[in-house]
Amino acid sequence: MKVAVVGSGTGGLVSAMVMCSRSPVDLEVDLIHDPNSPIIGVGESLSHDFVQLLRGSLQFQFPFDMKEINATTKHGVALVDWCETQNFPESLNGYLSLSCQGVHADTYSWRPFVLPRLKHYWGHKFKEVHGVVKDIWQDSAGAYVSLGDEVLKYNYVIDCRGIPKEFDDTYEDPESIAINSVIINVCDKPGDWEWTYHIAHPNGWMFGIPVSNRSSWGYLYNNKVTTEEEAIKDSHRFLREHRIPRAHIDYDKLRDNVKSFSWPHYHSKKFVDGKILRNGNALYTYEPLHGYGVPLYTTLATMAIDYFNYDLEEDELNDQYRRYLHSFRDFIAFHYHRGSIHKTPFWDWASEVSMNQVQGSEFMKICMSKDFTLEGAVQMDDTWTTSPIAHPMFIWELDAVFDFGYFEHMPGLAHKCTQCIL
Repeated sequence: MKVAVVGSGTGGLVSAMVMCSRSPVDLEVDLIHDPNSPIIGVGESLSHDFVQLLRGSLQFQFPFDMKEINATTKHGVALVDWCETQNFPESLNGYLSLSCQGVHADTYSWRPFVLPRLKHYWGHKFKEVHGVVKDIWQDSAGAYVSLGDEVLKYNYVIDCRGIPKEFDDTYEDPESIAINSVIINVCDKPGDWEWTYHIAHPNGWMFGIPVSNRSSWGYLYNNKVTTEEEAIKDSHRFLREHRIPRAHIDYDKLRDNVKSFSWPHYHSKKFVDGKILRNGNALYTYEPLHGYGVPLYTTLATMAIDYFNYDLEEDELNDQYRRYLHSFRDFIAFHYHRGSIHKTPFWDWASEVSMNQVQGSEFMKICMSKDFTLEGAVQMDDTWTTSPIAHPMFIWELDAVFDFGYFEHMPGLAHKCTQCIL
């Protein structure tokens, strides 16, 4: 059986790693991509599911391979200023710990790290094909990739070409996603802390990601509420005035030039359409909270192997994919639905649309039900932790971090940690 993965962004690399390491030995995998295509350079905060994939597919080892991807260790997420009681890092209020260690990794290093190792460990089934893809289509005999003047035939094609240039009726546009733009500021001081910052600001939130050769600060906002000019100006002001510890950002090394881009919110109506599948940004784009894109890409690529080799129905996989998307959208809305410490037009609007999403969610009703027990959540935690779906234990932990108080009826879940770490 021959499978093509088209594209070498995060979705393409993840799909190729999964195809090589989790498929039967007789599966042939071609990664088709243009090696000169630009790298966006965000999405560098990765949880333990990505580390597990690196280990299984590329024999990645802590700490020896960390320098190859300019990585630092990630132990959690610091949610700052989303509510009045969050005062991290002065205390641990606002800190959400991971179940296992993840990594902050330099996306510019992924291709030169991943592709040679795929060839080394999986050369009996993996091949890299260079070129610019013109089209992908299918018929009853197979799936096809048009590469220049050549047409390549496969049993299946996984389309990971990134954000579509045009959207047809195979895509939908969700209404509840609050942000759609980012201003990237870079500090040349290496990052040496072990969590990802998620800091609420008046027009959205800012991530802070430490890698071993720099730190990246992304000012996320909605361009329908805040103009790009306002966002650039405010991102500079915010970085210099916020209480980010001076050990984590050096103003003398903070670059004045910035990268700015926006994206549409969308998702594909289907994950599987016959012999053509979608993954990565060709499948969906929402926003980068918690780096949940990579777990979704990994899970769906693993499901694709079952689809190729066993009697799974197309409708079954698409139904599961939609359940993942719905829970992820609800999970994002849970962060926004009470607003933040900032009383601004953005947060008023974000709170309203997110509250509507949470109140209409069947998944959130299950997570927040008083009939659901702590025992039930703990026992499902190991199974669901690496899934793209937000399991009840995670929702309960977030409730404590945000001090929402939904689960005060459950002893221990409304715990507020005040241990000083500085």
